[in-house]
Amino acid sequence: MKNVKSQRELWVKDTSRTNPLSLLPGGVTVTVVYTNDYSYNYDKVKNPVKYISAISRKNKQIVDVYIRNIHVWNRNDGWEKKYLQIMMKKRLQLEIKK
Repeated sequence: MKNVKSQRELWVKDTSRTNPLSLLPGGVTVTVVYTNDYSYNYDKVKNPVKYISAISRKNKQIVDVYIRNIHVWNRNDGWEKKYLQIMMKKRLQLEIKK
């Protein structure tokens, strides 16, 4: 696994975003690295797990994905186990509070 972000980093403008929620403040930055060694930063992503799942199914050129500069997904290995454990803990804590 490469696990290193690209040197050719671009920020996606709001005018290129398709989800109206991506225009609102808040959320996280998701960095998507492609096979051509370009990486695209999408800020204000409100549901990063859903977003990554959707884009990784649609685009086979994606090789790595980061959330807040933490490597969370790879084309060959899928979701990082550490990240999944953190997400499950947070989900359980939310369910307990309900």
